[in-house]
Amino acid sequence: MKPIWRVLIPVLVLAVGGGLVFFFSSAGRDWRLARTSTADLLLNALGSPQEVGLQRTLAKRYTEEGKLADAIGVYSRLTAQVKDNPALWIEQARLLYVVGNFPEAAESVQHALQNDRSVEALALAGDIQAMLGDKAQAKQLYVEATQKQPNYEQALAGLALFDTEEHQFAASEARLQKVQNPKSSLFFLAQGFLEEQRGSLEKARASYKKSLEIDPNQIRTLLLNIALLIRDAHSPNDTQQVEAFLQRAERLAPASRSIPYYRGLLHLSLKQFEEAERAFNAALERDPNFTDALFQLSQAQVRQGKLKESEVTRQRFETVNDYQREINNLQIRIGRFPTDIALWKQMKGLAEAHQDASRLRLAEQRLQTLSH
Repeated sequence: MKPIWRVLIPVLVLAVGGGLVFFFSSAGRDWRLARTSTADLLLNALGSPQEVGLQRTLAKRYTEEGKLADAIGVYSRLTAQVKDNPALWIEQARLLYVVGNFPEAAESVQHALQNDRSVEALALAGDIQAMLGDKAQAKQLYVEATQKQPNYEQALAGLALFDTEEHQFAASEARLQKVQNPKSSLFFLAQGFLEEQRGSLEKARASYKKSLEIDPNQIRTLLLNIALLIRDAHSPNDTQQVEAFLQRAERLAPASRSIPYYRGLLHLSLKQFEEAERAFNAALERDPNFTDALFQLSQAQVRQGKLKESEVTRQRFETVNDYQREINNLQIRIGRFPTDIALWKQMKGLAEAHQDASRLRLAEQRLQTLSH
């Protein structure tokens, strides 16, 4: 045998052996699963329901293919099976957030936070609470994230959005300037919202476009973009564009209260008051405590001459507005004393009285946790 083979044979043996080690390792298994068709992945998952890695790969594949309901179903089975894995709860919460199921997203991320108060989990929880309209709780979560990591982009962007809502434009800009190399969809959402409130609509549109390029499923950007389009809708083409975005948002988040609400605003802008009334009522079926929808519903009723109905709606608005103020003050106290059972019982009672399903679930869950 020639001397060259004395060198090549050991090298070949090592290469083949290394390849086999990789192939049968967890990394090699992940590599093989990534190249398996979705149909075969589903068959394997059905045959091995206890294999967490396989089920998780299937959920991620469904997510990549836009089959979010299927992905959520897989995560539901996983989290029922493995209750103490924060990563699974976070992934499930993120998908529930994307499809607009904010109450269940809040429950999922709360499970994650019991074992993992990472900046990722805290900022996601802040995003969810912001969409539920709980600004006080969202702010506390974002602040906790920035205390752990001062320049964490998602938390800074979330706080900047609140600053802009409160017309604290300089504070909002200062937060955004802390982000050296912005990459997140939420950052460009916050930047666009700041520009919009300052009246720079072209810059706002550009930022919203960038946000949706990074994450086409960023529901908050879609909704703000829809609101901006409604404001500028003056022609049939403009109306068609708004409706196209509404349908896109509805496919993504069919349960969101905001879809019928913005459709109602579009009808109002077109002086279609009866259609607007139906749309605002549809939004209130999804969330009876949606103050913006109550206010706009009363306006649509006035424009139709339904003065008695409008007065009843206005009284509802004032009652719910008082409740929101009371619950926000209570949540500030809970933020200071998160283990105070009496405060959580108070929240439960308020939520029951006002049919606030999301806060009722949260209060019941926290009381169950604190009682153990």
